[in-house]
Amino acid sequence: MSSLRLNRLPRYLRLVRRHHRSLIAAFVTLLIVRIGLTLGSYRLVLRWIERYARPSRRPTAVLVLVWSVRHSAKLVPGASCLTQALAMRYLMLRAGEGCTIRIGVRETANRPFDAHAWVMYQGRVLIGGNEQDLAAFKPLVDL
Repeated sequence: MSSLRLNRLPRYLRLVRRHHRSLIAAFVTLLIVRIGLTLGSYRLVLRWIERYARPSRRPTAVLVLVWSVRHSAKLVPGASCLTQALAMRYLMLRAGEGCTIRIGVRETANRPFDAHAWVMYQGRVLIGGNEQDLAAFKPLVDL
């Protein structure tokens, strides 16, 4: 491990200790969404999210939620962009915030089209890439 990475380790461990509840919530939500997408459809999972996401008594900051989902997704097998977007939607609703899941497609050399999902919040991309990369996608639907 390089010295630069070792210098970041104490800061990272402090973040994990401080936000362990958010990390656990993101991990569990990602697992449930992943299982839901495996057994059903995204519409079923989205209906579940809309029905059961109640605002928490302790809302979490949006940036902490983004960090938690990005890091927890590395531990969930098959946590696709749609899985992460749906999990983020649930966690945002729990935090008392709204967001939009945008699904788009683009043409690729290997396939007729490539689909991708990302989360928009207050006109900015939270999860799913940066605005320059997403410009290649033609938005199909906002959820």
